[in-house]
Amino acid sequence: LSAPAKLLAGQSGNVVVTAATAGSLAGSVALGLTSNANGVTSLANLALDGQTVAITGAAYDLASPTYVATNALGNLRVGVTTKTLAIGNTTVTDAAYQDKLAVVATGAAGLTLVNPADIAAGASGDITLGASVAGSLAGNLSLALTSKALTGTTLADAALAGGSIALTGAAYDYATATVGSTLALGNRRVGSTANLAVTNTVVTDAAFQDSLDVAATTAVGTLTLANPANILAGKTGNVVVTAATAGSLAGDV
Repeated sequence: LSAPAKLLAGQSGNVVVTAATAGSLAGSVALGLTSNANGVTSLANLALDGQTVAITGAAYDLASPTYVATNALGNLRVGVTTKTLAIGNTTVTDAAYQDKLAVVATGAAGLTLVNPADIAAGASGDITLGASVAGSLAGNLSLALTSKALTGTTLADAALAGGSIALTGAAYDYATATVGSTLALGNRRVGSTANLAVTNTVVTDAAFQDSLDVAATTAVGTLTLANPANILAGKTGNVVVTAATAGSLAGDV
């Protein structure tokens, strides 16, 4: 409380009431009143009857966001693996008298982001993060933070200072095999060979894609097969098909 300076006859002044901490403001304010003679000779100040003012209301803290400013995501699978980043709404005074926290995260185009529901005081929520394309995930995640007034308080929401989380990590595509559906061997001599080409087709970026291992088998007894070494993204390898014995070579590999 802050009392006004002395009031001359006909003047008004204000007792300034400040909500110093969150919580109920219900109670009363006692006013001590004095008639001030202002130094007029032979006149004395006189204590007047005090007054009491009944106070109602409540004071609320803004939401208080807390989070780790850096996060190592490691290596993710595109469209498969997700990570969570925790955001807390730390209680300042009393959770019952504190706003909720709304979080909207934005990042690079290759990120998929799911924001948490509004976070109550004393609780935490998770930003769920994944990758839609392969590549480096290094960069900054921007956080738009809003203090959300509790229902029924009639208070307005308040924009808080934005935040940022520095990310590291990468996202990788699975290998993608491209192979012809038929191979015409024709008529050939026993011991002759043909190649069945298998390509590891690049999905996004060869540097962020698995290599391809091929294990070819067949039920055709006249054929033998030799598998290629693992095939890097963007490269082609051959399954070597050998006519091992005379007879029909028709069948599946």
